[in-house]
Amino acid sequence: MLLNEDLIHAETYIPLPYESPDIAGARALVDHLTSVSESEPGTYTGWVELAGEVGQYFLSEEAVEVLGDSAKWLPFEATVDQQGRLTTVAVSVPEVGNAEAYEHTITYTNYGTAPTVTITAPADSMNAPAELYEILAP
Repeated sequence: MLLNEDLIHAETYIPLPYESPDIAGARALVDHLTSVSESEPGTYTGWVELAGEVGQYFLSEEAVEVLGDSAKWLPFEATVDQQGRLTTVAVSVPEVGNAEAYEHTITYTNYGTAPTVTITAPADSMNAPAELYEILAP
């Protein structure tokens, strides 16, 4: 996909975190875990403190108002493989208003393997849609 840099305004551009290998955001979750205990070998449970950006990731401002103090922490479960590498993190998000409760799960697989990356020739690429520019530079 080709981006027209003239359509991205520097003062409002939201850079994507390409330098971070953690595109799912598990690191932010791990930084906010509290009361963690190993419930069985390789499985950990506890609470995610919903402070700052982590809270906004799971709950809207309206949901936080509705839930009150119970919106400050959400239960989680994490698993690691036999080498201690994170394989899943699941956060239980409660029902709020018309929104049903759900489990937000991040899964990591294929450690040690890398995908084959190919570069598409510009002639074979499409132009980015207007909606993408709205996301990148609101």
